[in-house]
Amino acid sequence: MKSSYELAMERCGGGEDKPLSDEQKEKIKNSAEFRLIEDKYFELLREYDEFSYWKRENFGIGIDSKQNFDDNYESNWYYYYK
Repeated sequence: MKSSYELAMERCGGGEDKPLSDEQKEKIKNSAEFRLIEDKYFELLREYDEFSYWKRENFGIGIDSKQNFDDNYESNWYYYYK
């Protein structure tokens, strides 16, 4: 069984040897599969949210591209998370 990442990369024309571009990132982010993953993750989160802190409209999963990481953060995790 393939992971959600592998399926997304197949559908967007990416591969393991090619980094994710900004265009591929947007395509994945707007896909039905990505929304399904967000919904499933939110369902898991709600199981442990005894005080109803999390709301679906305020919840999201962020993804980023290697292109953005290289161009704007000098391929440095320190700058990326700073």
